[in-house]
Amino acid sequence: MRSEKRKGITLSGWVSLVTLVLIGMLVVATGRAPADEDPANALVDQGRAYLAQQDIVNANSCFQTAVLVDASNQNANMFYAVTRLLVLVYDPEFQLMLDQSGVSPLGRNIYDWTADWTRDADGGLVLPEGTPAGDEVTALFVNLVVPEIEGALANLAVVDPSFNIMLEPAEILSGEQVEVDYGDVCLYRSVLYGAKSMILITDSYNLNVEPAVLLEKIKAGIFSINTDLFAAYIDFLKVKTPDQLAPAKEAIDNSIDSYFVASAVIRGEVDDQLNDFVAFDVDSLLDEEEFRNTLAELQTSLAGPAMVGGGEDDDPLPLDLSRFFDDPFHLRDMLPSFDAENNLLLCSLPDPTLNGVLPEFTNDTWNNMLQLPIAVNGTVICPEWTGGPIIIEGYSDAWFLPWDLVNSTTIAEPGYYSVNFAADSDIWLFAYWDRDNNGYFSTGDVAASLDMYNPVHVLSESCSYPDFLPFILSTECVGDMDDDNDKDGSDLDVIAASFGASACVGDCSGDLNGDLQVDGRDLFIMGVSMMQPVCEAGLSL
Repeated sequence: MRSEKRKGITLSGWVSLVTLVLIGMLVVATGRAPADEDPANALVDQGRAYLAQQDIVNANSCFQTAVLVDASNQNANMFYAVTRLLVLVYDPEFQLMLDQSGVSPLGRNIYDWTADWTRDADGGLVLPEGTPAGDEVTALFVNLVVPEIEGALANLAVVDPSFNIMLEPAEILSGEQVEVDYGDVCLYRSVLYGAKSMILITDSYNLNVEPAVLLEKIKAGIFSINTDLFAAYIDFLKVKTPDQLAPAKEAIDNSIDSYFVASAVIRGEVDDQLNDFVAFDVDSLLDEEEFRNTLAELQTSLAGPAMVGGGEDDDPLPLDLSRFFDDPFHLRDMLPSFDAENNLLLCSLPDPTLNGVLPEFTNDTWNNMLQLPIAVNGTVICPEWTGGPIIIEGYSDAWFLPWDLVNSTTIAEPGYYSVNFAADSDIWLFAYWDRDNNGYFSTGDVAASLDMYNPVHVLSESCSYPDFLPFILSTECVGDMDDDNDKDGSDLDVIAASFGASACVGDCSGDLNGDLQVDGRDLFIMGVSMMQPVCEAGLSL
């Protein structure tokens, strides 16, 4: 128990401790266990000595032999579970993949990795011809890594809640001792299950593209998603091995269960946590609880629809992961379309729900989440216009200098305008008539903002932004239809009296936007005009 190791040590205890240390040193020096020491423990001690010498290969060999000698030895199984994955870096197949990918053969030391890919004169990545394709890489992980993960999980199954060990600084390249206990073992088990799941999922889809070919086209600036990826690799992202999705689902389930056990053990520890490998401090407990709750919701979604996450600022996400694992579908069929410049086309997802995985998602949801460009449209009214460009600009953080110009457009005369901004962004819109045609807002120009005090929230609705955001540029009292030098209810009465009129000719005072109709848009313009603090609808310098 941990409480026991905190007690004082008697003189006879110190003598015994020194004796054990000397015996351990003898074991390391000779490689032989004393007659009265358990052979498996002696091998574990020898393996730990190799760890202190940064010799992971020989350390792993000792731990493997220790497990063969005594399959129930918890220390042997724990060390073997960790090192059997680390030594894969030195596996001939993995080394061959690095060679084929152009990674330098020098510096491939897990304790001090300095090996790098081949670089050009500008530091850009260079992949040689023959670099393994995506499917070759995933196959290597399935055939080489997954068996070792499963073996490591079998090793960890031997470890029980009584497990506790102190790692020395030299063993883990640390400045102090680190305590590893059952909670840490369960957390490692959770990570292993998660890694297994990700490998199986990745290998379930066709990734057989040639990275060297694609990289050269990208560096040359001639890469086309449509031509060089989708057309050249017609099976890209299609389901290849659907039978792997069921064990991948099981692995995720096991990963979550293992985390729950690890969390309970770690949170339940009452001894000093300063030297623990993993510990939750007081400030992180609430975040960890929220994470745990989210994992529980994700686990529920493996069996069917569930609400995941959500908090003070976010709504929970409807999610159904069973639609991914139990009903395999081609990811390629869910991809959006791209234009010639590789820009994702707005509202081009054939199934925004991804086969029901995200049951409430629409194209608008994706537009706003990905902040895709949305066209903000409207009308500029400028009754005094006699010539010269009219400029519409969008700023972010407009009230804090320096202003950040996001995008702008220029129209040759009053009328329709359209300018793109990122969906789900806040933009302060500003328009001005450049009367002196000097290309910027200056004395003598007439300007207005759509809203002097609040930015426009650009939100995708039906795959577009509301298309009538009018600007009124004038030094006159636009909207004063009864000529009393203000804008009030009587002016609205004039519009109301002629509301619905069409084909207006001559004197049609209710037609504020000049479209020969008196309708809701004219009422909207009147509302914009009445928001101005003075009768003048524009700002004149």
